[in-house]
Amino acid sequence: MRRLATAVLAAVFAAAPVTALESPLVIGSGNFMVSIDPALGLAILMNVEQNGTKRLGWTNFIADLNRLEKTTTSQGGKAYSNLRLGSANVVPTVEGFIELFPEKPTKKEDAGKDGPRKKVRDAEEAFWEKLPAFDGKISAAFNGTYLMLAFPSRHALLFYENTNEKFEFRGCYNYGPLLYISTGWQSEPSPAKLAKDLVLDEDQRKALEGALADKEGQVVGAAPSEVWTTVSGQTFAVVDTANRLLFSLEFAGKKIQIRSVRNMSVDLMAPGYKTFPTDQDALKLFTGKAGPLLRELGITQFDVAYVKALIAATSAGEAAKESALQANMINGQLVLSFLGQHKVMTYDLSGAGNGIELKSVRDSTFDSGLATLYRLAQERQDARDAFKAAEKSSATHKTEDAQRFAEMALALDPELFPLIEKSSMLKSELGKTPGWQPFLDFGAKAFADAKAKKEAIEAAAKAERERKAAKKAAK
Repeated sequence: MRRLATAVLAAVFAAAPVTALESPLVIGSGNFMVSIDPALGLAILMNVEQNGTKRLGWTNFIADLNRLEKTTTSQGGKAYSNLRLGSANVVPTVEGFIELFPEKPTKKEDAGKDGPRKKVRDAEEAFWEKLPAFDGKISAAFNGTYLMLAFPSRHALLFYENTNEKFEFRGCYNYGPLLYISTGWQSEPSPAKLAKDLVLDEDQRKALEGALADKEGQVVGAAPSEVWTTVSGQTFAVVDTANRLLFSLEFAGKKIQIRSVRNMSVDLMAPGYKTFPTDQDALKLFTGKAGPLLRELGITQFDVAYVKALIAATSAGEAAKESALQANMINGQLVLSFLGQHKVMTYDLSGAGNGIELKSVRDSTFDSGLATLYRLAQERQDARDAFKAAEKSSATHKTEDAQRFAEMALALDPELFPLIEKSSMLKSELGKTPGWQPFLDFGAKAFADAKAKKEAIEAAAKAERERKAAKKAAK
């Protein structure tokens, strides 16, 4: 087994607070169902058929965690918990994987300092010295025969076999050392090859090359693990959103084979890989027929810079966080959507060399921008319809309807406020109600906020255009 390449040690990118995708705790395959209770530590196996549900058996994984943590095995003259060492049927073993890290520093300027292997050992020592208590967070994957449970607070994976009567414990793995891989192991394409295949502008290429250079030979503390798991056939996969890590294992009852590891940080920097249409092609198609729409929205200069500024200003909530993740297995491929970064990535878990292979990356920022423009245009039209309905209701003295439609118009499009304020029909009917002036005050503020937001989007787009123009002129 080859050693890890020189650029394998993790320099985990700074990230926003993690919003990991929660795994379901009721999972099934065929007629089998597993119900997981984190509070009691139970994984209950059931058979679900048309005529009813039969409980087959269960296992208590908290008991297994405690047993593995408290029992020890001697290694190098020192006793380590079996939870840390992992079971003997793991290939490579936890210790064997650590041995794949270079012994000596990989950078000349680091000569005389601790090598990567020792840094990984020190990091592991520090983690297990202050092992956190089980926090109840679990992710699970089940293929009908084998069950994998992931415990991110302990960097632990437990494996069980369904014997049709109960779950039999089959092994455990400490995935901690994998968190320090910065590029990949037995995964294609390598970050360097990926960078060569990408169509990048100067800024993107410098950022990518800088990221690769920063990673080489560096070891930093891993972020607290947050995982989502899945299975395809006999290949299990773990996605650690906090550490941008994806790794796969194969388990068929005997060996737990670590197949592949990939740090997704570089993948997330790709503006697009094996995906169509490109932003520029999509821009040409859109602008060729969207003149009326852009004029309706008051957009005078529409380009990629404007779209990105629009998305940055309109994204909100949990989904806007950098690590917000949605994931699924589709047509045998793992699809990961990092919502906050507008990146959709597909991986073949059994790709080149039977390892993880990156198949495509799509930056959906532009797609999202176009969809947002259509939504804004629709809301503007709906707001005008509501405004007309408000005036019509006022003319027939239907005060409550007029008020409701006026509020709807303002909520859909605050820029419609001047029309609402100047409407003699609305004023004659609603002006005598106690809520009219507060409504106008609220509308004036909403209009000012909407105007300021629009100006900020235009300013951000203009600044980006000027920055790129200045760099181009300086060449």
